[in-house]
Amino acid sequence: MEDCQNLALLVDQLLFLARAENTHMQISRSRALLIDEFEVLQDFFRVAAEGKQIELAISCSPALSVMVDRVLFRRAMSNLLANAIEHTPHRGRISLSASACDDSVSIVIADTGEGIPLASQPHIFDRFYMVEKSRHSTGKRVGLGLAITKSIISLHGGSISVSSSPGRGTSVCVSLPHEATSTAARVMEMVVA
Repeated sequence: MEDCQNLALLVDQLLFLARAENTHMQISRSRALLIDEFEVLQDFFRVAAEGKQIELAISCSPALSVMVDRVLFRRAMSNLLANAIEHTPHRGRISLSASACDDSVSIVIADTGEGIPLASQPHIFDRFYMVEKSRHSTGKRVGLGLAITKSIISLHGGSISVSSSPGRGTSVCVSLPHEATSTAARVMEMVVA
C-alpha cells in the first residue's frame, strides 16, 4: 500500500510539472500578506523544527504583500522549508525573510545546515537530481520537490536562485513581481487575450 501511495505521489508530481510547462496555464492569484503566509508556514513546521531544536525565525514587514496562488505558493515554500529542516543539524537556525525591491519582492530562506557542494548547485532545480544519495534520510525522495518549486515560481513570473557553502549553510532566494507589477501584467494578459 505504501509503494502504491509513493507511486501515486510521483505521478501527481510529474503531471504537475507537465502542466506547469504549458505557457497558457492560468493560476488564480490573490493578494497575500507575506507575514501571514510566513506564520502559517512557521506553525506547520513548528513540530519538525522543535524535534531537531531548530530555531525557525521570520522577518517581514507587516504590510508587504504579493499576488500569488496561495496553494501553489505554500507548496513551493513548504518544499524549501522541508529541505532546510532536513539538512540543518540539531540546534541549527532557519530564517524566512522578505523585503521589497524596486519592482519585486525578495524572499530568502537561509539555514545553518550542511550546505550544497559547489558542483551540484547549478543542478538542484533539475528534475530527478539528487545531490548525494547519502544526504537523504529516506528512500522516498526522487528529486522532484525543487523542480516543482521552480515551476511554481516561474508560473508567478518570478525566479529562484541558491547560494551555499558546504558546512556553513544554504540561502535560497525567491524573487516575485511586486503586487503592482503582477496586477499590471495580468491586465496586459487580459488585453492581449
